[in-house]
Amino acid sequence: MVEHKYTVAEIDALRIAVRLRVLWGSTVHQPNVFGRVYKEVELIETIESHVRTHMLAGHVANDLYEADKVKS
Repeated sequence: MVEHKYTVAEIDALRIAVRLRVLWGSTVHQPNVFGRVYKEVELIETIESHVRTHMLAGHVANDLYEADKVKS
């Protein structure tokens, strides 16, 4: 496994991509799709947990965007 040192900007971009996936199921806009409702504390905990998991796997935000483009 190759270790990746993340910048603050990369972590913030990953948070945004993960937030889109958590709320909408994808980073790609899909018309007529309704998002999930979370309490703010639960949303933050979920996003941070997913971000840590993606960081351990060495993913960056573009990896999530590209994977969702292929799925749609």
